Amino acid sequence: AMPGGAEERLRLIGVDTPESTRKVEPYGKEAAAHTEKRLSGGTVYLEMDVAERDKYGRLLAYVWLSPPENDGEAEVRAKMFNAELLLEGCAQVMTVPPNVKYADLFAQFQREARENGRGLWGAAPQDPEAKGAFVGSVRSDKYHYPDCRWAERISPANEIWFDSAADARARGYEPCGACR
Repeated sequence: AMPGGAEERLRLIGVDTPESTRKVEPYGKEAAAHTEKRLSGGTVYLEMDVAERDKYGRLLAYVWLSPPENDGEAEVRAKMFNAELLLEGCAQVMTVPPNVKYADLFAQFQREARENGRGLWGAAPQDPEAKGAFVGSVRSDKYHYPDCRWAERISPANEIWFDSAADARARGYEPCGACR
């Protein structure tokens, strides 16, 4: 509830958690439980970016667990819930312009979680040649075979891996022209 008691639906900017309702994805229940535990009954502080609402009318925000003193990395790392989800491996980066204030930090936090096998990254194969069947970029909506010439241009910080074409499509990605 907002100040004054109004109820609002909120979408966390910059992160995408595994599904835990209709189709349960790997680590979905754990991510939902983590969110419930951290945010239930407490007071949070919302920071908006350029776009305040999504097409479904949900408020878009960065959720601070305590008021930040500045917007530097140390404060984001210590106090922002969106960042905590990434650092714990409970979410993946999902950058949707124009809300990109912390996009570079979020990509760094996801990389840390993946390199340390935290949360959903712990279930991923450690063999770098077997990250998944398809790869996409968090900065586009296309997916590729790993050996596609376009896939080779994706920065490792922006990679998102999928177990199947169906998995990629379920997350809103479509095949690139070469991989189609």
